[in-house]
Amino acid sequence: MAPQTTLEEWLRFEDAVESIDLGPIDTEKSWMEPSDLKFLLHFLREKRPAKVLDLGVCDGGTTRILLSELSPAATVHSVDIALRCPRDRSRATGYAAAEWYAGQRERPDWRTYFGRDVSQCLREIGGDIDFCILDTSHRLPGEILSYVAVLPYLQDGATLILHDLVCQTWCCWKREPWEQLPRLNLSANELLFGAIQSKRKSIYRPASSRGRLANIAAVTVDKALALESVETVLGLLCLPWAYWPGRDVAHATAEIVRERYPRPIVELFEDIMRFNARRVEKNLRDNVAFLLAKYGRLAIWGHDEASLRELAGEETLRNPRVRLVHDRPGLKLAGREVESPEAIRQHGLRHVLLADRLPEGEEEELFETLAEAWGVEKVFPRPLLESEGDLRAKLDARRTGISHLISRWPQVAFWGINRRFKELMDEDLVAPANVRLVDSQPGGVYGNKKIEDPEIIRREGIKTVIVSPAAPGPESAAALRRELAGRHGVTKAILLDDLCHHYGETLREEIFKAEPPRFLSRFSQVAFWGIGRQFRELVDEDLVAPANIRLVDRRPGGVYGNKTVEGPEIIEREGIETVIIPSRYLTADGRDPAGEIRRELESRYRVKNIIHLDELFRRPWADPLASRGTIL
Repeated sequence: MAPQTTLEEWLRFEDAVESIDLGPIDTEKSWMEPSDLKFLLHFLREKRPAKVLDLGVCDGGTTRILLSELSPAATVHSVDIALRCPRDRSRATGYAAAEWYAGQRERPDWRTYFGRDVSQCLREIGGDIDFCILDTSHRLPGEILSYVAVLPYLQDGATLILHDLVCQTWCCWKREPWEQLPRLNLSANELLFGAIQSKRKSIYRPASSRGRLANIAAVTVDKALALESVETVLGLLCLPWAYWPGRDVAHATAEIVRERYPRPIVELFEDIMRFNARRVEKNLRDNVAFLLAKYGRLAIWGHDEASLRELAGEETLRNPRVRLVHDRPGLKLAGREVESPEAIRQHGLRHVLLADRLPEGEEEELFETLAEAWGVEKVFPRPLLESEGDLRAKLDARRTGISHLISRWPQVAFWGINRRFKELMDEDLVAPANVRLVDSQPGGVYGNKKIEDPEIIRREGIKTVIVSPAAPGPESAAALRRELAGRHGVTKAILLDDLCHHYGETLREEIFKAEPPRFLSRFSQVAFWGIGRQFRELVDEDLVAPANIRLVDRRPGGVYGNKTVEGPEIIEREGIETVIIPSRYLTADGRDPAGEIRRELESRYRVKNIIHLDELFRRPWADPLASRGTIL
């Protein structure tokens, strides 16, 4: 909210947003909460834009709402760097909007630019954009770089919507605990909102949020003020970057800056980009040197000499333990012949580095080809090699965390010995005697282990399974979880990516060995409410073994560990005053299940201490009641 806005004006604005009825609008595939969608709809209906720039499409749920709200005379330009939907990689980016759009007669003009950065599309899109939604990676440089490119193409007075301002601190996102979010570096839009100068800024925190931070904002773009503050915006690019956008995006953005900004801004931008490019080049050289030392021999896949020289440098490229390969052999790069992929099998190479930054679809296809046709086990894509920090530390942290977790369970099975599994798991990690390898297509060997039929899970009573789905997407993972629970009696099913957690972090439970039991022992009686998937993944059976623990669910029955799951009435009957409830999250239709449980516990059962599951299992561990009193 801008300083010039009076309290009366603000209350009118808040009432106008609150009063919007989403009605038949399908919010399921939008990554915005219903309250955020109301905010967006308020500005769409107030401004009635003619030319909309939609940055960050994903499923296309929000794009579909845009298209349904705008008149047929409007044009929507949707841009997304991805070709496949990150939530379900079996579906194309924007599929929800495309399915809706195909069935409409009266509809706006919709133009898509998928697999490209906005800096590479703006000349085609053109100027006079009067409405822009900026909702992309949320990681630096992310929206900062996009804003610098887009600003010259916005009309004076255009509306800029910034979403996910508080991903950095808001635990609803991915249901992550608060203290894990800083590693994700999701603060781009929050920083950008603070840096832009404007006569009117609007934020929205719904009255029902019970203290939740505002997660969506609008800026009315004043071109003169925005250009004055662009130096401050560029200053944000001096903060550590979570990723490097690639040489093509950097060059495309630089071209826009040179054409559209005054000379001092151009010079500042070029200095910042050179600084970050040098840092990325150092990351590349350090990480490649580490991998060569770790694995002894490497294949580097690439056909662009500039990319190869950035990646490895002259000394590495001439190293006889490094082979240059590509499906277009015969080129001579860095003084060496590029060989055909047959060289990978011929020389027994199992680890490949990608020198080129490939489009998303091509990269996935190449990964599959290298694994299936040439026997490659690990592929290191360009973005990973460019990542900030020591790759050695990331891989060692992952190995340490996985080894620690495996040692905690009496038996554990890895289901799905596929390409993703081999990329993330070194052979020695599956060597311990308590580990089994399982696949729906048994046979073959990995490390010292035979790959067995899934029936071994039930036969040996294995309760913990690490899942690497054969097909991408949440539906495949969910189906496999259901099969494990229903057919094989598994109580703890963990996705392999969660176990490895972005090459460095492990599951939250690795640090929960001592403190939560000690904390729970302070109370005469404690109940866990909600014996669902999240509970089973976080809470080991031995944690609920003490006599003071009860398990409660609206659907009683069944057993976990040595405890029967009982109905909520036991809380009142036994006078239980401390209850652990599920973590905070919102369903697709805007419901707050944990909030509903909390309200019932407060009003009906008069429970004193209500603790969310992620507060009990936090990193680093802290007493959930220490700083909040007894009523949370």
